[in-house]
Amino acid sequence: MTVLDEAKTKMQKSVSKLDDLYKKLRGSGSSPAMLEDIKVSCYGSMMPLKQLAKLSTPEANTILIQPWDKETLSPIEKAIQQSSLSLNPSNDGKVLRIFVPPLSDQRRQELVKEAKNYAEDTRVSIRNIRRSANDAIDTQKTNSEISEDDQKNLQTNVQEQTDKYIQEVSKLFEKKEKEILEI
Repeated sequence: MTVLDEAKTKMQKSVSKLDDLYKKLRGSGSSPAMLEDIKVSCYGSMMPLKQLAKLSTPEANTILIQPWDKETLSPIEKAIQQSSLSLNPSNDGKVLRIFVPPLSDQRRQELVKEAKNYAEDTRVSIRNIRRSANDAIDTQKTNSEISEDDQKNLQTNVQEQTDKYIQEVSKLFEKKEKEILEI
């Protein structure tokens, strides 16, 4: 794998990680992704909620949790209540329903700020990947593995990829910001 291919792959992974974080960050409606990775203590270990139950959104402001095993209903409820999401599930003995209240303006601004921080962290990560790739290219030039022209071309290509992925991060942030601020 060439330095450029390796840099592209790492940059894409950074963008994918940001996309996953944004799926878990609450927007104007409810999303099962907000709950998927909540750890539940059952069967003698900590397990992600998505492995213990089916998560769905029958309505825009409701999340329905249907455990595969009814014995896990209580531990799931407890884990959700103890999470940082400030949600209180309704337990009917078979399923859990979570009514997700609308966001306050202040909470929306906090979420936008959090989304912005995630985006900036991803941009920094992409720039660090660029720096590492350019260092590797410089090393190849120093070791006479590539010519000066190849060095310049590779560094130009790395910069083009950097610009492309940073622009993708900006688009993801703008989309998430719009979703959070949507009423």
